[in-house]
Amino acid sequence: MEIFGQAWLDAWRAEINQDPVYADKGARWSGPVMLRVWPAGDRSRTRAVWLDLDDGRCHAARPAGPDDRGTAALVIGAPLENW
Repeated sequence: MEIFGQAWLDAWRAEINQDPVYADKGARWSGPVMLRVWPAGDRSRTRAVWLDLDDGRCHAARPAGPDDRGTAALVIGAPLENW
């Protein structure tokens, strides 16, 4: 399964929504999050995903579009080997 691919995102969303610890700890968080990844030394090949997080649930997980960075409450990025 390719990291940040749609199948990976679907599986991750399901895991998030089944995790009682996340449900508790994330209960006070509301807002979209954008995660970015790129191969070491090559930011021109950056991939990004957008997560709709609210009240301890992940309501959507999808590849990020060009306008998503402006809507994200939090943006986290790192080279692939760090993920």
